[in-house]
Amino acid sequence: MNGVSLFRRFGQDRGGVSAVEFALIAPLLILAYVGLVHVTLALSADRKITSAAGTVADLIAQNDTVDSAIIADAIAAGQAIVQPFSADPLQVRVTSIRSDAGGAVHFVWGDARGTAPRSAGDMPPLPPGVLLPEGGVVVVEVSYPFETPFSGVKFGNFNFTETAYMRPRRSQYVAMDTTQNNNPTVPDSGGISGGGAGGSDSGAQEPPSGSDSGSGPVDSGNNNGRGRGRGGNS
Repeated sequence: MNGVSLFRRFGQDRGGVSAVEFALIAPLLILAYVGLVHVTLALSADRKITSAAGTVADLIAQNDTVDSAIIADAIAAGQAIVQPFSADPLQVRVTSIRSDAGGAVHFVWGDARGTAPRSAGDMPPLPPGVLLPEGGVVVVEVSYPFETPFSGVKFGNFNFTETAYMRPRRSQYVAMDTTQNNNPTVPDSGGISGGGAGGSDSGAQEPPSGSDSGSGPVDSGNNNGRGRGRGGNS
């Protein structure tokens, strides 16, 4: 058998064609399947981020006054909604805004988890008609980076963002309880220092003239700076 006949027989042989075609197509099919799975997970994460933003805004708007504990509980509820995805990358900003009778917008307070809170000079964008005159609104901004195994590809990673607006249920606007030791940002101050109402009275008072100083109890006056003293009667 000469070389020409050998090459002729090789060109006419159809054995193993299916295996060769599968070897060429299989990587593309596997890549398409894996990509479809992660796109589905990304869409699920996006829906969870939307639900988390609305839940946090709704929980905050149900209060006329909040403190750091209430805000932390609301954000924790949003983190629970994100599961089974990890809540560690979740970034949440909560901002309370009010409007006066003239329609001027005023910053009330801001808090955040995983990022910096808003301030009076960094107001969140408000769509027209959301904030009414002499009204208020709670703005919750949520951001969540979602990574896939295709991080090297242009569309391999997603950064989901969602903003929820909720008007207060029980008051004109949601205020901050300044009697607590809170972390939220409030206007015209660098934070809330906490503590009760103080007084210039240092504590126990001297018993009145003519009384027996040892016949009655004396309050130490450790009541947030409001001292009280009681002397016994003669």
